Amino acid sequence: MTVSRKTIRDGLAGPTGILTTALSSMVGEVVPYRPSVLNATPGVYIRSISADRPPLTVVGKFTKFIVAVLIIVRQSDTTATPAWTEAKADDLLDDIEAVICATLSANKSLAGVWNTVEYDKPSQVDHFLEQGIPYIMEAIFLRVEVTRE
Repeated sequence: MTVSRKTIRDGLAGPTGILTTALSSMVGEVVPYRPSVLNATPGVYIRSISADRPPLTVVGKFTKFIVAVLIIVRQSDTTATPAWTEAKADDLLDDIEAVICATLSANKSLAGVWNTVEYDKPSQVDHFLEQGIPYIMEAIFLRVEVTRE
């Protein structure tokens, strides 16, 4: 049976995904894809990065996927009441990252979705502008292993 990254992304951020549930009170949206236009922030998005599949003749070996969990937070908004500041944005980014860590730690194995999930490398924080609005984005890279049957 072929395993798909879609199953991994849905397990993380689908309607009943573990991050969807864990972050429901903290973020505007958690979805298993990166939208072309940002909606309400903060948001958490899942992006497929790569697949490392075993030889086609081998059964019972692990397929390894890399996915990125993207946290996007608006960096500042001086017109908001109260004002949304860079400090508040950084605090929220850190709080969301901590909840993601706790959720992954509690779900190292997820029946029907993955055998193991681990961090692949250190996360990376970047800043970008979209339509002149400043955002912070943290990419958390995960290595997910699924047994090929």
